[in-house]
Amino acid sequence: MSAKERMEELRAVHKKLTEERSDKGREMERRKVRIEQTEKKMADLKENIENEIHSAHDEFLKMDSHIKLYITEMEQSI
Repeated sequence: MSAKERMEELRAVHKKLTEERSDKGREMERRKVRIEQTEKKMADLKENIENEIHSAHDEFLKMDSHIKLYITEMEQSI
């Protein structure tokens, strides 16, 4: 095998490896973006759940206060 043939063979291998690396890089970037999007959705959902819990707690306290007031009024009217 001549040096020229060997160079052509090495160029072909290099080109193939470069393409594979480029493909893997693009795939890694897509996965990274997908992971970031999923993490953002999870953070948003967590925030929404925390807000709902807070609202439910506030509503509970409000209802509890109304019930206690109603019971007090009933006791006073007896």
